[in-house]
Amino acid sequence: MANRHAVFYRFEEKRKRDQAIDQFKIFMDIVGEDYFDLAKLRTEALYELKRAEAQIPKQEKIKDEYLTEFATFLKEYEALAGMPLTELTPEDIWMKPKPALERLTGISVRVDGLSNAFDTRRAELREQKAGLISKIQKALNTRYLLKVSTEQASGFAESLTALPIPTATNLDHAVCPVCASQSDVAEEEANKLSAAIHWLNGELKVSTYAREGFGEERRAIDNDLKKYRKELAVVETALKPLDDEADRLDKSKSADASAQKAKLKLELAIERRRIANPPSEAKGMVEFWQKEVERFDGQMAQYDVESKLWALQNDINKKMKVLGKSFDFEDSYKSGSLKFDVETFDLWHERPIEGGRVKKVFLRSMGSGANWLYSHLTLFLALHYQFAAHPKCKVPPILFLDQPTQVYFPSNDDAEEFEAGELRGDRKTTKTVDEDVSTVSKMFSSLARFCDVTQQQTGVMPQIIVCDHADHLPLQDNYLFESFVRRRWRTSGLIAE
Repeated sequence: MANRHAVFYRFEEKRKRDQAIDQFKIFMDIVGEDYFDLAKLRTEALYELKRAEAQIPKQEKIKDEYLTEFATFLKEYEALAGMPLTELTPEDIWMKPKPALERLTGISVRVDGLSNAFDTRRAELREQKAGLISKIQKALNTRYLLKVSTEQASGFAESLTALPIPTATNLDHAVCPVCASQSDVAEEEANKLSAAIHWLNGELKVSTYAREGFGEERRAIDNDLKKYRKELAVVETALKPLDDEADRLDKSKSADASAQKAKLKLELAIERRRIANPPSEAKGMVEFWQKEVERFDGQMAQYDVESKLWALQNDINKKMKVLGKSFDFEDSYKSGSLKFDVETFDLWHERPIEGGRVKKVFLRSMGSGANWLYSHLTLFLALHYQFAAHPKCKVPPILFLDQPTQVYFPSNDDAEEFEAGELRGDRKTTKTVDEDVSTVSKMFSSLARFCDVTQQQTGVMPQIIVCDHADHLPLQDNYLFESFVRRRWRTSGLIAE
């Protein structure tokens, strides 16, 4: 009961908390099980939607790799044959791989011996290779300089840190021992020392910022190196067949076989990579699951859950404002009112502050066990009032409380009779024993009054079962404590022999 960490049992576990929040709508007859099934289907559709959205960047990367490969083979063929293989673009092949493959298979290889496409393509690739190697070398040089700069900045900081820095200055010698005249030399030196310390601290901060900046630049350089090396691998892969062909032509003087080989590599790439292993259509899946989520949203909107929950929440908060006046909250919380959110099951005190604004003080920040106890009681009674007031509610208005007075009487109790003064323990309080007993009596009177008022207003009598050490209490409103006692267990225990 007097727990600041959770309003309900095991609510620190998100799974159980979410289950209770969702099922509360069913128990209060706001929705039926069919709504719950829809909500489950919507959750699954939303999960699939997010998974499909996460696949889009990966699929775009795969597509770019395919397009690059197709373009490389088309250019390789053109360089070897001296003329284009087809008017199809890499994008055309990607979009319709099967028709493209059939069309390419029917094309016969022809070589234009007068074309300079081979030399042009080879020179183009060599130029790209040289440019990328130059970029890689510059990046490596920059990374080396950053490493040296980082080491120098770290060494500078360590050398400054190692300097002895005085923590105090003795100015007893500020008076001349011969003529007893005042001297400002010591004070000036102390001021210089203070300025030097400030300078030193500034330099240490600068070196720290410099090291952080160097680290960020180095990470950027590493990313550039990774990109350049990947581009270089693509260029070298495209250049190798042309270099090999140049060596082969020196020996055989025949270009037909190489062009045929380039055409075959393109056909194999289309057949084995694009057709045999097609990438998933992530965009199509996103559109499908987006429509599914919207469809479930439309079906769930027909239940008008939000307005029903708002009305229920409003009733709970109104009831808590009335019930809260019956309990002895600390003075700082008596001016506010408890609020409960049925969507999150959060409980807080809302207190007015300057400027017409309000401040939310959640359970964990309320300070004392008494505030936690009365916050729980106020909420539980307000909920049980709703359980009794709604005829189709599936929750019986039965509340079981185990030792709610432990906030006031925390010590173990082995006596044959309730002795309030013996059970206060080492609890620090400014209140007397009689004041604690009076507060507890007020709490039990409020519980009895709640049951009667609820029966008058709803026709249903709630049942509150309390197991506690407190006994023989004087109650308010002519209630007799003895009339509520069903069994005393002090001597016999729960189950008598």
